[in-house]
Amino acid sequence: MCRLVVARIAITGILLAVSVSAAALAVEQLGEIRVIAPAQPLITRNLPGESVRVLTRKDWEGRGLTLAEALEEAAGVIITRTGGAGSLTTVGLRGARGNQVLVMLNGVPVSLPGGLALDLSLLGLEGVERIEIIRAGASFGSRAEGGVINIITRGQQALKASSGLQLSRGSFGTWNASWQRARTSSASQDFLLLSGFGSEGDFDFASVNGPIRTRQNNRARRVNVLWESQSFNANTLTSSFLNLGALRRGVPGFAEFPTLRAKLTEALGTAGWSRFSEPADECGWSRELQLSLSGSHLRFHDPEPTIGAPISSKATELTARTEVVLRRKAETSQNPDTQLGVALTEQALHGSDYGSRQQARGAVSLVRSFAIGSLRASAAGNATASEGQGVNGSWELALRQGLGRETALSASFGRSFRFPDMSELYFPNEGYIRGNPDLHSESARFADIGIEMERPSFRFALHAFRRQQEDTIKFVPVSAYAIEPRNLPSAIVKGLEAEGGFSIGKHLSGNASYTLTRASFRKSGLPFTQMPRYKLSTMLRYRDGGFSFSAAHTRESAQTSDLFGSIRVPAKRRTDLSASWRGKRNEWILTVQNLFDQGGRDFWDLPLPGRYIEITMKHSL
Repeated sequence: MCRLVVARIAITGILLAVSVSAAALAVEQLGEIRVIAPAQPLITRNLPGESVRVLTRKDWEGRGLTLAEALEEAAGVIITRTGGAGSLTTVGLRGARGNQVLVMLNGVPVSLPGGLALDLSLLGLEGVERIEIIRAGASFGSRAEGGVINIITRGQQALKASSGLQLSRGSFGTWNASWQRARTSSASQDFLLLSGFGSEGDFDFASVNGPIRTRQNNRARRVNVLWESQSFNANTLTSSFLNLGALRRGVPGFAEFPTLRAKLTEALGTAGWSRFSEPADECGWSRELQLSLSGSHLRFHDPEPTIGAPISSKATELTARTEVVLRRKAETSQNPDTQLGVALTEQALHGSDYGSRQQARGAVSLVRSFAIGSLRASAAGNATASEGQGVNGSWELALRQGLGRETALSASFGRSFRFPDMSELYFPNEGYIRGNPDLHSESARFADIGIEMERPSFRFALHAFRRQQEDTIKFVPVSAYAIEPRNLPSAIVKGLEAEGGFSIGKHLSGNASYTLTRASFRKSGLPFTQMPRYKLSTMLRYRDGGFSFSAAHTRESAQTSDLFGSIRVPAKRRTDLSASWRGKRNEWILTVQNLFDQGGRDFWDLPLPGRYIEITMKHSL
């Protein structure tokens, strides 16, 4: 937590907007002068040699992007879609599946019931301030063996506006609306955001036999509530937040065999309370206490399926979590820093076809780091004991060697193993999603080496990585309407990632990322799914006063979607344009996505909507 210290001048207020990551802004009010210092951009438990990418509002502001589209521009990130706006959308990293990537909201782990990956469509981008992507997250536990994505909400924006309204209207009957209100004082801050989203989603497409058909039952509706509050003094900081989201959408099914009345309902609730005390230095706290409660609900209902009898299944999962983190700062750079974390979790799963099951978990994590000259080294370990299952574990070593002020070499490697959790084993045995009591543990080994360069107007990073997966647990189709978790054969994923950005003067800026990957299952001959051979993303932006124009282009190679190689999604090419104009109190944004209407395909090689046009108005009250 970075704070400004000015000798012999009384500080009348320090304004801090904090997530569990302990990143914030420090503001000192000196008479009529307000001095704002940006805090550390990385979450506190990130190791110095790990591959990390931080996305901020500057990367997506004024471009009309969704959360998934903002993430997709980063190297190594693979977005899997099952339809248009509001459809099930998950994120993977470097070949790791969605349920192997730990998604956190302000440092609190979140997911859907049954071990399913978080649906990114549940969260809007209006309430997001920053996204932190750690591509090797073994230091966060075995649930993060594929990496970590920490979504930091927007309480910090209270520094810029007391209230505001945003409205947008787009193609396919799509609309967005949000309202925010913030209050600040010398010792506290409160922030409230209400938002809603809707889309009719139906569109025409050319069927296999040639005639034009309409893909129906794509209607989606979502509501979100975000509240944050912080209070602080010279020695302590207390932060609370509440996030609620609910999404209901149609499930159109296969293009040739539509399901016109199938509905999927998802809900996510997360509440967190954190207390930071005993400042360690200008950018850290010695003690953290975090209490959190998260819950999720999933319901699928199809009264008139194309094949078979009516289907209805639902599940609700509640998780209470307590975490204490203690840090000891070394007196000199040669002595090691120590961080100890203890977390206790109680999880309850309720389904429609059985009673309730509960499970208690305890986790211990230890991080030791030290510096020898310009070399920084860290070692991290995590052990999680689950009631009635066993002990999950992970460890990681990370090194970072500075080469001057602007360049550094980095390396990290580690291993993790995980037993199936309660929801994967005991999810309802009837309905849309099933459990599998015959699962056995999964494990992964990874290594990463890279070079990074950062200057005031230029940044560049190049990383090579290798990941070996054993008995990966993945939800796969087992019938026309049901999926269940299965252990997959041993697989190896390796590749290169390059990304960078630049700015020329005050007007021109841009960024680009490129990922080259090779993945395969060992000995089985099965194709590796949901992994394109390459992905290229570029963006160029021009600014002049209140006017801004950006052009972005994405290319992604063809990929296989099923283990039998019968479904292959063609290569994707998409060009997006956006223009915005900002006045004193109003901002107008025009967005055109998929400019050349190149007819994308989703995860199941089914048609996606074509060109999308949206107009957005933002008004400061």
